[in-house]
Amino acid sequence: MRTSSIIISIAAVVMGAVASLLVLSWLRSQGHEATREVRGTIVVAASQLGLGVTLTEDNLAEIAWAASTVPEGAFATKNESFGAVGNSRTTPISRKGTT
Repeated sequence: MRTSSIIISIAAVVMGAVASLLVLSWLRSQGHEATREVRGTIVVAASQLGLGVTLTEDNLAEIAWAASTVPEGAFATKNESFGAVGNSRTTPISRKGTT
């Protein structure tokens, strides 16, 4: 193999390694920014709920949610949802948000 080909190959490997390290560093910094965001909770269905199902602690769940994107009218705790919803649904609810 020619000397110039070896030098070019080594340079390519070094540049690839440097690029990989830069991308890894950037990705880690993005993850830390997401964890610094203020988190809250939101109440969701723990499983698919049919029509007229009574809402109980067993069929509701509280999940972590970014405080800046909580939907308007969402409940932060299970206790809040019991008094406001009337404890039964007239439309189906599923965990994925589809009816």
